[in-house]
Amino acid sequence: YGKTLSTNINDYIDTEQTNKDIVSDIKMDISKIKIEENKEYPAIGEYEIIFLYKDKEETLKLKVTDTTKPVFKDFKEEVEFIRDCKPSAEEFSKMFTAEDLDSTTVTVDDSKVDYSKEGEYIATVKAIDGSKNEVTQDIKVKITAPTIKLDKSKDTVYEGESLVLKADIKGKDTKATFKSSDEKVATVDSNGKVKAKDRGKATITATANGVEAKFNITVKAKPKNSSTEKKTVTNPNTGKKEEVTVIKPSKPSSSGGSGSSSTSSGGSSSSGGSVAMEYSLSKAKEAFNLQNAERAKAGLPSMAWNDTLYEACKVRAKEIVTNWSHTRPDGSRYSSLITSLPLKRSGENIAKGTTSPSNVVASWMASPGHKANILETNTHAAVAYYGGYWVTIFAEM
Repeated sequence: YGKTLSTNINDYIDTEQTNKDIVSDIKMDISKIKIEENKEYPAIGEYEIIFLYKDKEETLKLKVTDTTKPVFKDFKEEVEFIRDCKPSAEEFSKMFTAEDLDSTTVTVDDSKVDYSKEGEYIATVKAIDGSKNEVTQDIKVKITAPTIKLDKSKDTVYEGESLVLKADIKGKDTKATFKSSDEKVATVDSNGKVKAKDRGKATITATANGVEAKFNITVKAKPKNSSTEKKTVTNPNTGKKEEVTVIKPSKPSSSGGSGSSSTSSGGSSSSGGSVAMEYSLSKAKEAFNLQNAERAKAGLPSMAWNDTLYEACKVRAKEIVTNWSHTRPDGSRYSSLITSLPLKRSGENIAKGTTSPSNVVASWMASPGHKANILETNTHAAVAYYGGYWVTIFAEM
């Protein structure tokens, strides 16, 4: 099967025993042979080839059979499923393909796999064609534990603020349950919306499929004369709109996790259109070194540059061009960009209106809140400059 049929008489007759003149007069009739659709070779089956010479006729029986096994294509040696997430037979078999001239059917025997228990098992994949030619191959099946991860592990907010936690769940149940360790400090609803109620610390626990993820929240007193802003965000757990509350302090604050902002009178203004809206690492590094110089004057150790903080600063420097706030456009705090770091505290200084590193640091040092952030117990920091806008993020790790 799969080979083209020769129409050369010499391939069928013993030409040494037959007169050449006779051979040239023999006719070959293959009209009864079925050719595979869109192919050039006979379909599987039994046929007759008729040889005609004058008034004589001879028949040759032709049997076309498929004896070739299918061949797996891009075979996966190992597959992984989460506990209690057993695939259907169709889903499992679709993970494998086999090549053959005939149509093939792929099945998986996973009878030895315990989907309710983590571990490694063996399953057998079989491909069989229409002629019952088959090939089998074993695969390793890994059953892993369900997981749940929150988009942030900690944050510091003001009384009255709210935020939405995103739960990334891998497991049978795709919806998490949320619980607060102290509802006097912070509450959380069934969709992950957290509301800061009173000063203190609380832990929000998200649970799904028997595993947990925790979010530690610190609630600070609402600053005097602060403003309240309502923002609409999309809840990542439901896809629906949620209203969150953001508190904007009227005065700079230098406490852990807070930020300070300023507008410098020195240098050229970014609003005048003369400043290129682009990053400058050299300006950022100069401003970073100048802040370490101020720490040295105060007898404090230098802060180390941190690339993760720098990437966060770059994001924030662009955000404050259109959203002048320590709150990000999505309603989260600036610290949502650095949750991967082992933070003890963090702070943010922002500024605009100057292209000069010395001017921006001088303006920060002239402001009690900014100065306090610079001279805090920080171990790491980074600075980003973007078209007249400046961001420093400090961290104690």
